[in-house]
Amino acid sequence: MKIKKLIISILGWMGIYVSRLPIVSNEQFIAKIENEFIRNSRGVLHIGEHLGQEGERYFQSSAKVIWVEAIPAVYQQLVNNISRLVITEF
Repeated sequence: MKIKKLIISILGWMGIYVSRLPIVSNEQFIAKIENEFIRNSRGVLHIGEHLGQEGERYFQSSAKVIWVEAIPAVYQQLVNNISRLVITEF
């Protein structure tokens, strides 16, 4: 099994949904995460989180979130934006 499929399979077994579908609009994204991702999963792995715009929505849904942002300057802004929402930072 390829590593990508293995990781997706393990995350699925843990109740974490993985999607690579393109997001056309912010409204579409919000509806999708509310209706499918958050409520039907045990957690969110948000890669390329940018500035944490979805943080409040995750927080309101009591979702466990792993935030990933590779650009150091953007990461610092992300940390500042979600600091009141984050329980543990790695």
